[in-house]
Amino acid sequence: MGTNSTITIFNDADAIFNGKIGTGTDIFIQNTAIAVFNGELANNVTIDLQGGTTTVNSIKNNATINVNGGTLLLNQSVGNSASVNVNSGTLELGADDVFPTSGNQASLTMNGGTLDTQGYNVEFDSLTLNGDSTIDLGDNPNVTVDLGAISGSGTLTVINWVDTNSIIFNPGSSSIDVGTQVMFAPGGAIVDPNDPSKIIPVPVPEPSTYALGALLGIFGVMFEMRRRHKTQLAK
Repeated sequence: MGTNSTITIFNDADAIFNGKIGTGTDIFIQNTAIAVFNGELANNVTIDLQGGTTTVNSIKNNATINVNGGTLLLNQSVGNSASVNVNSGTLELGADDVFPTSGNQASLTMNGGTLDTQGYNVEFDSLTLNGDSTIDLGDNPNVTVDLGAISGSGTLTVINWVDTNSIIFNPGSSSIDVGTQVMFAPGGAIVDPNDPSKIIPVPVPEPSTYALGALLGIFGVMFEMRRRHKTQLAK
């Protein structure tokens, strides 16, 4: 397909593209469409996903990716300087390090929606957090998620995590309040006291801990009542 073209995939359509998508192409995918791009998407391509399910295998440099609904699966590599905007729906990863891990890294803006890592490693230069958004760690104890410099007034909820997980960020360039803007659901989050570049979960006490605390509280009350009773008898 030629350069500076427009592709619109309408509702209920199924489309498979095996050839290369030319430079500067704008791709619009409507609410219930299903699209698969097996060929390479060239430089300066824009993907605007409104819904449905789209799979992309390879994108060159300077891509703009807008997820406004549905699910966009990135299976292989995205080139330098990508601008990724998750406004609703899900951006799903299908491999480790889909985005560059050095040089001109991708910037991520989340106005809502979910980044589903599926347990794959991912790095961004920065995260602008404008809405209440979610990151799914895929229950992988070894997954590495580096969000770079985090700014904005939104919240970030981390789900499907294990005790060894953390979120890496750039504390010197970030402006968020980790304690109020990040949570490892259903608990909170803190900056790792041993490594300030990591955000870690605040452990949630086990139910047995609550039960022990309640039991100790009852014993404490009983002891105090008995002590007061003995004091009154001695008078």
